[in-house]
Amino acid sequence: LGGSGKQSLSRLASHLAGYPLRCVALSAAYGADQLRAELRSVCREAGVGGRGVTLLFSGQQMSEKDEALLQVLNDLILSTDLAGIFKPEDLEDIMNGLHPAAKRASVPEDDGALWAYFAERVHRHLHI
Repeated sequence: LGGSGKQSLSRLASHLAGYPLRCVALSAAYGADQLRAELRSVCREAGVGGRGVTLLFSGQQMSEKDEALLQVLNDLILSTDLAGIFKPEDLEDIMNGLHPAAKRASVPEDDGALWAYFAERVHRHLHI
């Protein structure tokens, strides 16, 4: 006891919205590379799939980890620059998967416009 219920309320809100919930359990071996892999997965679901996704961390877990994890999350939350999360070989798959939705939304077919559309969809559908 003693918490304020933010984690429970986040779980409830995600359920009510019909969003899948991804909980990240941090451990001593969990680092920035594992976080980036998790973020790649949820960003694909949110950006390419166009589905709402909730990614849940507890503040206590984050305070126990190094600054690199906080920097990765901060970059995702505060900017539309997702390039640091994805590997170059991931980009072609993302663009190919995004193409039908982008075409329906009348997004130009150049890489820059498609990437901006992907980033916008991630920020609209991913809840951290």
